[in-house]
Amino acid sequence: EEAPLLAGDGEAGMKGSVLPSHHAPAPAPGGTQTLVAGACYCAASATMVLMNKYVLTGFDFHFTNSLLLSQTLMSVLLVCACSLVGIVKLEPLTLPITKLWLPANAIFVGMIMTGFFSIKHLSVPMVTVLKNFSNIFVVCGDMWFFGRRPSAGVWWCLVLIFISGLCSGLTDLEFNLEGYAWQFTNCIFTAAYALYLRRTMDAVKPLTRSGELSQFSMVYFNNLLCTPFILALMVYFGELPGVLDAPQLRSTSFLMAAAMSGCVGFAISLASLWFLQSTIATTYSLVGSLNKIPTSILGILLFNTPTTWQNLASIGLGLAAGVAFTRAKSAGGKARR
Repeated sequence: EEAPLLAGDGEAGMKGSVLPSHHAPAPAPGGTQTLVAGACYCAASATMVLMNKYVLTGFDFHFTNSLLLSQTLMSVLLVCACSLVGIVKLEPLTLPITKLWLPANAIFVGMIMTGFFSIKHLSVPMVTVLKNFSNIFVVCGDMWFFGRRPSAGVWWCLVLIFISGLCSGLTDLEFNLEGYAWQFTNCIFTAAYALYLRRTMDAVKPLTRSGELSQFSMVYFNNLLCTPFILALMVYFGELPGVLDAPQLRSTSFLMAAAMSGCVGFAISLASLWFLQSTIATTYSLVGSLNKIPTSILGILLFNTPTTWQNLASIGLGLAAGVAFTRAKSAGGKARR
């Protein structure tokens, strides 16, 4: 079982990494609290995807890495503010931790950057469905690096994910080859980050004061350390100094939308931690999979995405396959235990 660890970029950033469930806090009782926490997590997660799409396409903003930088800096400021008032406790970023964390951070930057480029060129439902291909790469990586053999149910779900992705692409009325290339690259980075993070998490614990690494410390490390990488990408893609003259920066509505997207990214971290404390990792992962359904529907309605019944059926199959994959992984984990 795995529970997503959100590092300030939500699912398009989208939603980032996976964290083995044994790092999650023990669930606390309380049915009402669980429902409220789950609703907040779903709302924040869906809002993040839709906000990123709106900021990048609604304002015709072409400086993708610059938006990414603003969100990471916003997350760092908010985490530090919460630490100063005593809401969260952060591990100090020491040189040994930095050396150990940098490779994972480089992969993290690749993951969120490619996620931004994919949501810029593809519709929300297509990104949501194609994101499931990350599961295929993770399972293959599990077999290759850790010798873990998935169950037959997992294999069948992966077949459905592949078929749904193929059918969705063939029936996509807004097919964009560049967007598909970015999304598949994002799937590779996402899987690589998930696999590498498992080893890094165990190695970094002895270097911390508490012997553990909280979710907010990871949010802090990821967003702070990725800043120089993003600045380098801005130079490489020619965004500096051109972004400083972008007309969108003189638009109050754009600045408010960009700031809100950064705040929502941080809100996902708060909501996900609250939800993890209120439930178990299996429920957390399942809710995350189910939440893709209303997110896709809202993406179609809000952005007037042209579609056909064939495309909708393919998207529906992909979303169902993602939910079934989560259930199959959960059942496989229980059987091993």
